[in-house]
Amino acid sequence: MNKLIATIFGRMLSTIHLIVILSFIAVIFNFHESKNSLVALLGKSANNDIVLLGFFLLYVLFIGSLSTFISMNEHLEEISNALKKKSK
Repeated sequence: MNKLIATIFGRMLSTIHLIVILSFIAVIFNFHESKNSLVALLGKSANNDIVLLGFFLLYVLFIGSLSTFISMNEHLEEISNALKKKSK
């Protein structure tokens, strides 16, 4: 069951990474083409660029932590299986 959950989270993280990277590229491309603020949806303040970078930083920290925990879980499961085989 643990392996199934780790696999599902791994696939979800890959999908989320793809969506965020494509969105970030689209926002940068839009900024380059229009020469407007990076986040036009939030209004016309000068802080929009800082808000976008803040969201991206939070994404990196949160998803990076989740990725680390999932990777640790997978490695610990491999170690546990190896120890079980060795003890038999």
